[in-house]
Amino acid sequence: MGLEVPKQALALLNMERKLQDSHLRLKTNLEEYESTCVSIRDDLSSLLASKVKNVEVALRFGSLLVTWPSFHLDKFFDDVESALTELKHVVHKAQHICKAHIDDVLKEISDCGD
Repeated sequence: MGLEVPKQALALLNMERKLQDSHLRLKTNLEEYESTCVSIRDDLSSLLASKVKNVEVALRFGSLLVTWPSFHLDKFFDDVESALTELKHVVHKAQHICKAHIDDVLKEISDCGD
């Protein structure tokens, strides 16, 4: 058609894409946080409370201080993802230790029966 697209329209389209990307990133982080919290065994919840709190603090910062077009958005996501990665790592380690200990005790019990 040979029509020129106004710069404002291109800028708006770019902002829309960034907003959609940020929305998806936030949604993914919240789903990961929720699934990680659900996977924490009751007997480990008090032990891991400080790591859960770190993620909650990072998320709270975003709900209070960050606006979607904010230049703080990347730092917000970095902070949330860092805290979430640390939480997932500690949860995995704690669950692995518990499972290994339970497996060792069960093996010990079964060996005693022989």
